Amino acid sequence: MPLVTNLKNPALRDRHWAELKEVLGADDFDPKSENFTLETLDTLGVRKFADKIEAISSAANKEQGIERAIVDIERVWESLELQMGRYKDVYYRLLSTEDLCQSLEDHQVQLATMRNSPFFGTFAERINGWVKKLSDIGDTVELVVQLTKQWMYLESIFKGSEEIRRQSPNESVMFDSVNAKFTKIMGRWDGKYSRA
Repeated sequence: MPLVTNLKNPALRDRHWAELKEVLGADDFDPKSENFTLETLDTLGVRKFADKIEAISSAANKEQGIERAIVDIERVWESLELQMGRYKDVYYRLLSTEDLCQSLEDHQVQLATMRNSPFFGTFAERINGWVKKLSDIGDTVELVVQLTKQWMYLESIFKGSEEIRRQSPNESVMFDSVNAKFTKIMGRWDGKYSRA
Protein backbone atom coordinates (compact mmCIF):
# COMPACT_ATOMS: atom_id res chain seq x y z
CA MET A 1 0.00 0.00 0.00
CA PRO A 2 2.48 2.70 -1.12
CA LEU A 3 -0.38 5.16 -1.42
CA VAL A 4 -1.27 4.88 2.28
CA THR A 5 2.43 5.04 3.20
CA ASN A 6 2.79 8.27 1.21
CA LEU A 7 -0.26 9.74 2.93
CA LYS A 8 1.05 8.71 6.39
CA ASN A 9 4.43 10.33 5.70
CA PRO A 10 5.40 12.27 8.86
CA ALA A 11 7.27 14.78 6.66
CA LEU A 12 3.97 16.07 5.26
CA ARG A 13 3.34 19.59 6.53
CA ASP A 14 0.23 21.76 6.25
CA ARG A 15 1.53 23.18 2.96
CA HIS A 16 1.67 19.63 1.51
CA TRP A 17 -1.86 18.85 2.68
CA ALA A 18 -3.04 22.09 1.06
CA GLU A 19 -1.42 20.94 -2.17
CA LEU A 20 -3.05 17.50 -1.82
CA LYS A 21 -6.46 19.09 -1.24
CA GLU A 22 -5.96 21.09 -4.43
CA VAL A 23 -5.00 17.95 -6.38
CA LEU A 24 -8.01 16.08 -5.02
CA GLY A 25 -10.31 19.03 -5.60
CA ALA A 26 -11.60 18.73 -2.05
CA ASP A 27 -10.86 20.90 0.94
CA ASP A 28 -13.51 19.65 3.33
CA PHE A 29 -11.38 17.04 5.11
CA ASP A 30 -8.95 17.27 8.00
CA PRO A 31 -6.07 14.77 7.80
CA LYS A 32 -5.46 15.19 11.54
CA SER A 33 -9.02 14.34 12.49
CA GLU A 34 -10.01 11.01 14.07
CA ASN A 35 -12.66 10.77 11.34
CA PHE A 36 -10.01 10.75 8.61
CA THR A 37 -10.01 7.05 7.67
CA LEU A 38 -9.30 4.74 4.74
CA GLU A 39 -12.96 5.11 3.84
CA THR A 40 -12.45 8.90 3.63
CA LEU A 41 -9.51 8.34 1.30
CA ASP A 42 -11.57 6.01 -0.86
CA THR A 43 -14.40 8.54 -1.00
CA LEU A 44 -11.91 11.19 -2.11
CA GLY A 45 -10.73 8.93 -4.94
CA VAL A 46 -7.06 9.14 -3.98
CA ARG A 47 -6.14 6.10 -6.13
CA LYS A 48 -6.59 8.21 -9.28
CA PHE A 49 -3.94 10.60 -7.98
CA ALA A 50 -1.38 8.10 -6.68
CA ASP A 51 1.47 9.49 -8.80
CA LYS A 52 0.84 13.08 -7.73
CA ILE A 53 0.52 12.01 -4.09
CA GLU A 54 3.82 10.13 -4.34
CA ALA A 55 5.50 13.24 -5.83
CA ILE A 56 4.18 15.43 -3.00
CA SER A 57 5.31 12.91 -0.38
CA SER A 58 8.75 12.66 -1.99
CA ALA A 59 9.07 16.46 -2.05
CA ALA A 60 8.07 16.55 1.63
CA ASN A 61 10.93 14.15 2.46
CA LYS A 62 13.44 16.32 0.60
CA GLU A 63 12.14 19.49 2.22
CA GLN A 64 12.38 17.81 5.61
CA GLY A 65 16.07 17.15 4.93
CA ILE A 66 16.63 20.85 4.23
CA GLU A 67 14.60 21.83 7.28
CA ARG A 68 16.66 19.55 9.54
CA ALA A 69 19.92 20.92 8.11
CA ILE A 70 18.79 24.48 8.82
CA VAL A 71 17.86 23.54 12.40
CA ASP A 72 21.30 21.91 12.83
CA ILE A 73 23.00 25.09 11.61
CA GLU A 74 20.90 27.17 14.02
CA ARG A 75 21.83 24.89 16.95
CA VAL A 76 25.55 25.13 16.22
CA TRP A 77 25.52 28.94 16.09
CA GLU A 78 23.34 29.27 19.19
CA SER A 79 25.88 27.31 21.23
CA LEU A 80 29.20 28.23 19.57
CA GLU A 81 31.43 30.17 21.94
CA LEU A 82 34.29 32.48 21.08
CA GLN A 83 37.61 31.55 22.60
CA MET A 84 38.72 34.64 24.53
CA GLY A 85 41.91 35.04 26.51
CA ARG A 86 43.80 37.65 28.44
CA TYR A 87 46.69 39.43 26.84
CA LYS A 88 49.29 40.76 29.31
CA ASP A 89 46.72 40.21 32.11
CA VAL A 90 45.01 43.45 31.14
CA TYR A 91 43.33 43.06 27.77
CA TYR A 92 41.10 40.44 26.20
CA ARG A 93 41.64 39.13 22.74
CA LEU A 94 40.16 36.53 20.46
CA LEU A 95 42.23 33.36 20.64
CA SER A 96 41.57 30.44 18.30
CA THR A 97 39.14 30.91 15.43
CA GLU A 98 39.76 27.47 13.95
CA ASP A 99 36.48 25.83 15.06
CA LEU A 100 34.49 28.94 14.26
CA CYS A 101 36.00 29.24 10.76
CA GLN A 102 35.47 25.53 10.08
CA SER A 103 31.80 25.75 11.09
CA LEU A 104 31.45 28.93 9.06
CA GLU A 105 32.89 27.32 5.94
CA ASP A 106 30.90 24.08 6.32
CA HIS A 107 27.62 25.90 6.82
CA GLN A 108 28.20 28.33 3.96
CA VAL A 109 28.72 25.36 1.64
CA GLN A 110 25.56 23.67 2.97
CA LEU A 111 23.53 26.84 2.48
CA ALA A 112 24.87 27.30 -1.05
CA THR A 113 23.76 23.74 -1.84
CA MET A 114 20.32 24.46 -0.36
CA ARG A 115 20.03 27.58 -2.51
CA ASN A 116 20.50 25.41 -5.60
CA SER A 117 17.82 22.96 -4.52
CA PRO A 118 14.48 22.93 -6.34
CA PHE A 119 12.94 23.18 -2.85
CA PHE A 120 14.75 26.43 -2.00
CA GLY A 121 11.61 28.55 -2.31
CA THR A 122 9.98 27.00 0.74
CA PHE A 123 12.92 27.99 2.93
CA ALA A 124 14.26 31.02 1.00
CA GLU A 125 13.82 33.48 3.85
CA ARG A 126 15.56 31.29 6.45
CA ILE A 127 18.34 30.23 4.09
CA ASN A 128 19.02 33.77 2.87
CA GLY A 129 18.91 34.98 6.47
CA TRP A 130 21.61 32.51 7.47
CA VAL A 131 23.71 33.29 4.40
CA LYS A 132 23.69 36.96 5.48
CA LYS A 133 24.37 36.18 9.15
CA LEU A 134 27.30 33.90 8.36
CA SER A 135 28.74 36.40 5.91
CA ASP A 136 28.55 39.11 8.59
CA ILE A 137 30.13 36.79 11.18
CA GLY A 138 32.98 35.91 8.81
CA ASP A 139 33.64 39.57 7.97
CA THR A 140 33.53 40.58 11.64
CA VAL A 141 35.85 37.81 12.83
CA GLU A 142 38.34 38.58 10.06
CA LEU A 143 38.25 42.27 10.98
CA VAL A 144 38.70 41.56 14.72
CA VAL A 145 41.66 39.23 14.05
CA GLN A 146 43.38 41.75 11.74
CA LEU A 147 42.69 44.64 14.08
CA THR A 148 43.97 42.72 17.09
CA LYS A 149 47.22 41.82 15.32
CA GLN A 150 47.80 45.44 14.32
CA TRP A 151 46.91 46.67 17.78
CA MET A 152 49.30 44.19 19.44
CA TYR A 153 52.08 45.36 17.14
CA LEU A 154 51.45 49.03 17.93
CA GLU A 155 50.92 48.30 21.62
CA SER A 156 54.35 46.71 21.83
CA ILE A 157 55.88 49.83 20.26
CA PHE A 158 54.06 52.54 22.20
CA LYS A 159 53.67 50.79 25.55
CA GLY A 160 56.96 48.96 25.45
CA SER A 161 59.37 51.81 24.79
CA GLU A 162 59.57 55.15 26.61
CA GLU A 163 62.21 56.19 24.05
CA ILE A 164 59.68 55.92 21.19
CA ARG A 165 57.05 57.76 23.24
CA ARG A 166 59.51 60.67 23.76
CA GLN A 167 60.47 60.71 20.07
CA SER A 168 56.84 60.57 18.84
CA PRO A 169 54.71 62.41 21.42
CA ASN A 170 51.79 63.19 19.07
CA GLU A 171 51.58 59.59 17.86
CA SER A 172 51.82 58.37 21.46
CA VAL A 173 48.87 60.54 22.50
CA MET A 174 46.90 59.33 19.49
CA PHE A 175 47.74 55.70 20.31
CA ASP A 176 46.74 56.17 23.97
CA SER A 177 43.32 57.48 22.88
CA VAL A 178 42.74 54.64 20.41
CA ASN A 179 44.15 52.10 22.89
CA ALA A 180 41.69 53.19 25.59
CA LYS A 181 38.75 52.77 23.20
CA PHE A 182 40.01 49.45 21.82
CA THR A 183 40.64 47.90 25.25
CA LYS A 184 37.22 49.10 26.44
CA ILE A 185 35.54 47.39 23.49
CA MET A 186 37.54 44.19 23.92
CA GLY A 187 36.86 44.31 27.68
CA ARG A 188 33.13 44.04 26.99
CA TRP A 189 33.77 40.48 25.91
CA ASP A 190 34.92 39.51 29.40
CA GLY A 191 32.48 37.08 30.99
CA LYS A 192 30.30 36.80 27.91
CA TYR A 193 32.27 34.22 26.01
CA SER A 194 34.36 31.16 26.62
CA ARG A 195 37.83 32.05 27.84
CA ALA A 196 40.92 29.90 27.74
